[in-house]
Amino acid sequence: MWIVSCIDTNNFIMTNEKTRISIVLSTNIKTVRKQKNITQEQLSEMVGVTVGHISLIERGLAYPSSDKVDLIANALGVPTYKLFIPEEIESSTDESYVLKDVLKDELKTAINHIIDEA
Repeated sequence: MWIVSCIDTNNFIMTNEKTRISIVLSTNIKTVRKQKNITQEQLSEMVGVTVGHISLIERGLAYPSSDKVDLIANALGVPTYKLFIPEEIESSTDESYVLKDVLKDELKTAINHIIDEA
């Protein structure tokens, strides 16, 4: 009880959001890479980083710069923002497409803010 009352809630929320975004990003990179039958080695060559760095990114242990996220998205043939959308938002319902459009700019802003602070 005392511990919870001492937590800086803004920092706690931002940390949780950064963690959630990192998990979504790493999962989506790995999923799309595998769907496209691209190896970590091939992706690393396309992006200009080591295989080990791609592995760290896919496991959520490293966070790529915004430039590298763009390069990864281009190498995978997907729009950058799609790497930040959780799978449940990627459904085929009309509401999900509206939600994706609304979230796209908000996510980009939040992600760039998080990356700049890292």
